[in-house]
Amino acid sequence: METVGVDGKAFYRALPKAAESLTKWPQTLCMLVELYISKGCFGDVDKIYQQIIEKRIQESNEFRARGIQIPLAVRIRIARELAAISILSGSEVIALREVERSSQIDAGLVADNLSDLEEVTGSELFERFADGKVRFEDHTLAGFLAAQWILEAHAANGVSESTIENLLYADSAANEVVPKLRMLAGWLAILSVAIRRRLLERSPDLLLSNDFPESLADDIKLDLWAWMKRKFGDREWFDAGAYSDNAGKLLCPDVLRDAGIVLKQRDEYGRDLRLFALEIISKGKIKDFDDLLISLVLDDSENLMIRRYTLTALADVSPEKLIRIKPLLGVSTKNDPNLDLLGNLLFQLFPEYLSVDEVLEHLAHTANSNHYGMYQLFVRKVAEKSSAENRAIILNYLAGKLSKYLEIRTSHQGTAPDWLHVFDPALAFDDFLLPQLKEWCLAPDKFPALEGWLHLLANASTYSLNNS
Repeated sequence: METVGVDGKAFYRALPKAAESLTKWPQTLCMLVELYISKGCFGDVDKIYQQIIEKRIQESNEFRARGIQIPLAVRIRIARELAAISILSGSEVIALREVERSSQIDAGLVADNLSDLEEVTGSELFERFADGKVRFEDHTLAGFLAAQWILEAHAANGVSESTIENLLYADSAANEVVPKLRMLAGWLAILSVAIRRRLLERSPDLLLSNDFPESLADDIKLDLWAWMKRKFGDREWFDAGAYSDNAGKLLCPDVLRDAGIVLKQRDEYGRDLRLFALEIISKGKIKDFDDLLISLVLDDSENLMIRRYTLTALADVSPEKLIRIKPLLGVSTKNDPNLDLLGNLLFQLFPEYLSVDEVLEHLAHTANSNHYGMYQLFVRKVAEKSSAENRAIILNYLAGKLSKYLEIRTSHQGTAPDWLHVFDPALAFDDFLLPQLKEWCLAPDKFPALEGWLHLLANASTYSLNNS
């Protein structure tokens, strides 16, 4: 982007999150950049999609060279009707000539003129993958076009909202949108406030999912948050992963305020709803909750997962406050068997708030080798982010531990740690040595130290006591 004078960071900040999926196609990304250059900003997500469709359906294709051109309005009509048939039937393949299977769509249903069909489906909106067979290149764009066609039918032909609603469900009593139609339902909810309201009453989860790629009005945010509290409030566990990525959709002052209350009241609300409330607070980047977050992290009677995720949220919102939870480093880890809380604390404190001596002190821990968690990530971060001088001190410390293991192995005296079941930072010796080699490779005065460490690494490899 910089080659055309566009600030990439500013571009992605301006681009609505719901439109980010468009950037996976090089042609569409170029079109988005052109739109950004011409306007300096983006509009609503539906306007972005409309502009992208209009550009892609008019982009160069082999048929234009023959002088066959039809008006944009006709192109859009054909594309919308093909999209509606494709999405509603669940069939991707569009046959321009001969229909060979019942799962294929007969393009002749929407236009009699083969030349018109070839020109529309020859555009960059479609992908040709067999002789006379095409499909929409981007399923999301097809969903948008299908939703437009349905709403046009609603406006022009008097199709009722209840009829549109019934299209989305298996039967009148169902509250779950047919899975293959969830994206279509999301676009209908974006383009029609009335349908959005009906979905809020019947399938509120849809508005919190990736199938609804748009922002919400504050009153709907409150309604959705109230629904979540009613449905999941007293459960210890629910599939929060289906919603957590979209916690930011609920951001507004009233929801934020109530999320703080939910997070605080562990006797009234289950763990996963409290974690979702924490995600809302983290997305909001509001420092008003710092004292609450710190108190939860320091509370050893609190749920371990709540403490761990709260620590991450504090680091995201107010990293300068991390120093207030540093006293946790001296607390027993008996209730933290995988060292995930300790590991997360060390990970967040390093390097700003940990001296090299404190790092060495906490490289003395061992953990379950079958669990790759925050402690292992802390060790990897120390290996990658330490200065060359500090890493040399750490390497000498780890070399001492590793040498003792080798002495035990070679002398057959005592029992060496079982490296199949125990993770010890000394066994990740090569993770520290490799970046040190890169930094000291042109410093001859450092070669003796490097040679000693490499010799130790070679000996350790004989006994599988490292990652090499």
